[in-house]
Amino acid sequence: MQYFSQFYKLPITGEEIWLDTRMDQDIELFIDPFFVFRSEIPIFSNAQQKFLEFFQATFELAHEAKKSVTALKKLEKTFPEIYKRYCS
Repeated sequence: MQYFSQFYKLPITGEEIWLDTRMDQDIELFIDPFFVFRSEIPIFSNAQQKFLEFFQATFELAHEAKKSVTALKKLEKTFPEIYKRYCS
């Protein structure tokens, strides 16, 4: 098991604002969401709103997971790399 920071030999201080994903669980599809937000392709017309809604729901789920086993299981299923790194 190797994390993004280990793979690219990045120093970790614990103050990072980016997600240090596991390379064996993440997909090799790197899309800049800000590029999608500026896209004029109709299918991406509400991409920014959907992106923000998704992460808002995720933050709420993470907060709820502190006191709910059901929410914790859902968080584990949705973001296994976060769960395994920070919750197990």
